[in-house]
Amino acid sequence: QLDISKNFLTNYGQDISGVKALADALSVNPSVTSLSIERNFLGDEGVRLLCGGLGNGLPRLELLDL
Repeated sequence: QLDISKNFLTNYGQDISGVKALADALSVNPSVTSLSIERNFLGDEGVRLLCGGLGNGLPRLELLDL
């Protein structure tokens, strides 16, 4: 079984399509407890997308590194 509870995407080079895909995945995946996406230059749109993916209470993040 794949453990995706901790994700480290530091300096991954995410563009808006990558952030949207991440936000979509977060919106339906309750097992993620730790997410590090620092140094990815999300911009305003990326932050809005990410917040939308986290807005429904899933996942239950314990650590979010921006």
